[in-house]
Amino acid sequence: MLKRFNINIISTLLSMNIFSQGDKLPPKLMLEIDKAIAINTDISIDYFDDYLKKYPSSDYLVGIKAYFMCYNQSKDSAFTFLDSALKNNNQLEESSYINLARGAIKNQEGNIHEATKYFLKSIELDKEKINKWVLLELYYLHEITDSSVALDYLNKALKIDGCFAIVLYELSNYYYKKERFKDALERANDCIRCSPKYIQAYNQKALVLIELQKYDDAINQYNQVFKIDKGDIEAILGVAYIHQYFIKDHDLSGKYYKEALKIDANNFAACKGLGMIASERGECKTAIDYLQKAILIYEDNEVAIELLYCFVAEEKIDKAKELYIKLSEKSVKDKRILLFDILIDHLSGNKNFVIEKVNIFKKTQSHEDFLWLEQQLGHWNIDLIPQ
Repeated sequence: MLKRFNINIISTLLSMNIFSQGDKLPPKLMLEIDKAIAINTDISIDYFDDYLKKYPSSDYLVGIKAYFMCYNQSKDSAFTFLDSALKNNNQLEESSYINLARGAIKNQEGNIHEATKYFLKSIELDKEKINKWVLLELYYLHEITDSSVALDYLNKALKIDGCFAIVLYELSNYYYKKERFKDALERANDCIRCSPKYIQAYNQKALVLIELQKYDDAINQYNQVFKIDKGDIEAILGVAYIHQYFIKDHDLSGKYYKEALKIDANNFAACKGLGMIASERGECKTAIDYLQKAILIYEDNEVAIELLYCFVAEEKIDKAKELYIKLSEKSVKDKRILLFDILIDHLSGNKNFVIEKVNIFKKTQSHEDFLWLEQQLGHWNIDLIPQ
């Protein structure tokens, strides 16, 4: 949820000379910290410690540190820190940010009901209407069940801080899913402007540019990512995908997919991509190796159908039958599966079954699909066309 990239910004804030001599965190400093962590969302947890030494009774610092610990470390470490801080410091108030942290911990535990209660309590206690983080959390809780309510929370958070990087990223992603690509691109640009080292913003912008069929521009965005992190696997896979499906440079695409596998040997997208490329080249033995590995990582129908094709092409009848049965049991509707069923019978020498299934196909499928079947059977040197 909170994207991580370590940036040291405490020295900048220290140079502003806005620390109070007392033990109460000055409102101006609080706002400066909050703006800073909103554009540098991978703050190392010890970033907050120097401030806490000076302002140990700041409910904002305790709450926001526990909140970041919850997502950047673990819910258990966040709970331990928060519990200890509240027990050891009786000056800490029951505030918006303390409830934000409690809600985040409950959310990570999977207790959505309790998390929601704490987040709503956080809003209730936010008298100055400046806690943008709880609005982000409520967006995540509503994004699947009620997208309009979720969007409202994002917009409220953005009104508090127009450079809230995660919110700008999520807005871009929201518009992307709604196929509002112009709006998605605008928000991605805003996010990059506010947070130039936010890798996910460049990756998001690249996805939008792919949808707009601006493939060279998309690759340029991935190249911006590589300037920050040469090993970012999402960018590596993005470049591979563009070269595979749009530029049609399978050699270069394969190179990037293999680079991804060096980083993550069990990456599904890389295994699938290499398997699909090998299959298209007619290198079915190689394709089978990659596709079998991919389907062990994630059961994907497209991979299974391509694997079924390769089994048939290599005349691995038993494996083809086994995979066909699995796909049939899952009720996967794809005319290619019916074709492979016919081909399995053909390779097994079951001529009568072939004729019967071709006739069934003609009766149950459209005329256009039957013409497709006739063409496919011709590729496999089968001329059994029903009367």
